[in-house]
Amino acid sequence: MTHRSPWMPGLLALATALAAAPARAGGTRDWEIAGFEELGRGTLDGTMLSNRGEVSLGKAARKIELENVGLVWSAARDKSGVAYLGTGYDGRVYRVEGRKAVLVANTGGLVVTALAFDAKGDLYAAALPEPVIYRIAEPGKIAAGKPVVATKWVTLPEGTRHVWALAFGADGRTLFAGTGPEGKIFAVGPDGKANVYLDTEEEQIMCLAVDGAKRLIAGTSPNALVLAVSGPGRALALADFPGSEVKALAPRGDELIAAVNAFKIPPAIPSRPQNQLPGQPIANPSPSTAQGRTGDGSVYSLRAEGRVDKLWARDKSFVTSLAVGKNGTVFAGLGAEGKVVAVDRDRVERTILDLDERQVLAVLAGDDLDFAGTGDTGGAYLVESARPADAVYLSPPLDAGAVSRWGALRWYGSGALTVSSRSGNAAKPDATWSGWSEPVAQGDIPTSPSARYLQLRFSLTKDGKASLTSAVLSYRPLNQRALITDLGPGTLFPAASKSTGEKDEDLVSKRTVAARPSAKPKPNLELTWKVDNPDGDALRHRLWYRAAGEPVWRPITRDDEVVTKSPYTWDTESVPAGRYQIRLLTDDSPDNDPSETLSDELVSVPVLVDNDPPRVLGLALKGDRLRGAAEDAFSAISAIEFSVDGLPWRPVFGKDGVLDTPREELDFALPDKLSPGPHAIAVRAYDRLGNMGAAEIHVTAK
Repeated sequence: MTHRSPWMPGLLALATALAAAPARAGGTRDWEIAGFEELGRGTLDGTMLSNRGEVSLGKAARKIELENVGLVWSAARDKSGVAYLGTGYDGRVYRVEGRKAVLVANTGGLVVTALAFDAKGDLYAAALPEPVIYRIAEPGKIAAGKPVVATKWVTLPEGTRHVWALAFGADGRTLFAGTGPEGKIFAVGPDGKANVYLDTEEEQIMCLAVDGAKRLIAGTSPNALVLAVSGPGRALALADFPGSEVKALAPRGDELIAAVNAFKIPPAIPSRPQNQLPGQPIANPSPSTAQGRTGDGSVYSLRAEGRVDKLWARDKSFVTSLAVGKNGTVFAGLGAEGKVVAVDRDRVERTILDLDERQVLAVLAGDDLDFAGTGDTGGAYLVESARPADAVYLSPPLDAGAVSRWGALRWYGSGALTVSSRSGNAAKPDATWSGWSEPVAQGDIPTSPSARYLQLRFSLTKDGKASLTSAVLSYRPLNQRALITDLGPGTLFPAASKSTGEKDEDLVSKRTVAARPSAKPKPNLELTWKVDNPDGDALRHRLWYRAAGEPVWRPITRDDEVVTKSPYTWDTESVPAGRYQIRLLTDDSPDNDPSETLSDELVSVPVLVDNDPPRVLGLALKGDRLRGAAEDAFSAISAIEFSVDGLPWRPVFGKDGVLDTPREELDFALPDKLSPGPHAIAVRAYDRLGNMGAAEIHVTAK
């Protein structure tokens, strides 16, 4: 029984309160490993994980000595309990002797997809890519080191390409073969003659079994049907599952257990790895040789009365093999994680094996799970019921986001656990990480060096009844400086564009702007900035200004004013016209201890402040020429326009033709001769910031 800590109610209340409160970027944080999904991200070695979120002592998987093979696809036992393995990519059959596998036969095929024993003890094998069934007489008598060539017992009729499953019927004499791509089941008698027993509308017969009622049961693809075959040409659909295939079947008393997968992309037919010739050692096969692609897997129970119950399901983790122990526990080998999942009659799920290889293609069970065969690459394991010599659970690495200081570590469960840690700055533990620390006492601080990542190791070796349900580690990331990347308005001119490559246009400057602003000036200047804030701390910003070339900074923000974000509006109405620089200081004091507060500052390029309009002076009409001047106290004149008697405004460019100084002389001829009588002539002038001043004279033409 799992021990419940007296602290847990308080911790749960605290967790609820924290969940309701807004998260702070700085300060201490807690990392919790709890629940089936989170614990499942870790690694099991001699331990197992239940769907109740408990890690406990698991099983020891001992690797069998096996020649270099690409995969162990199939497995079967003879009457005495000796296991035989069908492998790829050289189509061989091995016998398990103690802790090694002995080669007994070569089929000449690519992958041995199915094995079955008859009542006499002869072994039958199917191998891709040809629709051939091989016979290996008395395989138990084949001496080690003297393998035989399997006899071609029967070649199935034209149209058949793949043999996926073999099973002897209840009479022990008729061998049934599930095939594709025409979805046929063949019956082969002792004489080696094959006849179509059932022709379905499916493409593949993926698996065969004989249930407790002595019926032949078939699983299909692509419509994931379970068929009960009652005689030649007669079948009853027991289930139509929402999936792509029924991959495996296994009887459990009067029930039938079915493994069902759903694929968006159908599994590929196995093929020999590139550049690998028959007889050569198998390198790591490419993904194209893998048995399937990522899919969603489920395990169902089909009861005699017709009820269908889902026992287990997992997304992105399909089932490749199935076995049932004598106590009714279902063992499912997974095809994407290298794991074996056990589901007992109470539907308690436990991940009991976590192997190095990716696919568990074959499993065998007696009283309990006792064999697993893998692909990518091929491996064979004896699963022992004895207590593992080393039972360890490795947590998923914590990503603290930045180099961190470690705090107290606490864990919950039962029994004696030995806990150690290691840390590093690479996301995947490697040689750059620290070694495992000395054991950490409950509530103590791990001694692993400060780093971004940390992993915990829980050993259950000393106490066979120990279990782990959760662990909590406090930590605090080292403060990271927030860097100011931009401060504006910054300049009258736009920012320079980034280079797109070594082109002629990258060697010239286009940092230009129209001399006359398009918007009316405002006495309030909007200051904006951007900050790269890697750890998301709350920030405080302070602003100052100074006249260009002067040493004294004057405050824009008050000392008691807390500015936490951009933009900030600076009232420049009382600021004399001139060119000014803006200084921004940003720090993370709201979220950090004063001794660890970090800051950054940036000074802008000079900006123009000018709220005074220019003046239009000395307007006079001499004959048909209008003379005068436009003058500004600080900025250059950017535009001059005139209008006669309220007609549309028309531009003039000053006496020298370029508007570029604070005073511009006017001396130009009116384009149209004035008609006799009174007239009004208006002139207006703009400075660089858009301030406008105007004047008007009245004349009488004769």
